[in-house]
Amino acid sequence: MAQHRAPFVSLWSRDDVRTAVCDFLTMIFYECADGGAVGYAVLRGPPESDIIGPRFDSTFIDEGGYRLKLIWMGAGMVNLDLVEDPLPNKRYTIDARFHHESVTSAVGRLDISVNGRLVIEGRPFNHQPLEKLDLYNLTRGRVHVGPIELWYEKAAPNQVWCSG
Repeated sequence: MAQHRAPFVSLWSRDDVRTAVCDFLTMIFYECADGGAVGYAVLRGPPESDIIGPRFDSTFIDEGGYRLKLIWMGAGMVNLDLVEDPLPNKRYTIDARFHHESVTSAVGRLDISVNGRLVIEGRPFNHQPLEKLDLYNLTRGRVHVGPIELWYEKAAPNQVWCSG
């Protein structure tokens, strides 16, 4: 079991790779503590430039009790609901496609599909150089992550990055 807030896997770190094209990730949750969050998958770049990613999130609801959701975490934006009431032991395949406007712009768009169904289309994001994918649990719980497929390309020499 992963320790709280501690990455248990970190993938890819190469100086010449700076832009993700597609993040294909399969996740299955087995258990998640009430009020907890498991299965964080965070695309990371330089400090303060995380692009975010999916997680299973258990939140308190007004009627009492907790509700589990598969969400897309937002760095500097609202979290986006991908699946309400995900089922334990069920495979969820998240396909995130990043579309960059041009090398002279730090603005991009994000499309996210879950199990082949488009759930988020054209979500704006600030383009940052990417260096790795961290996977971890924030609270007690069990989740399986994998397979993972990352496509990437070398950034153009004149690529403009978001400055903050």
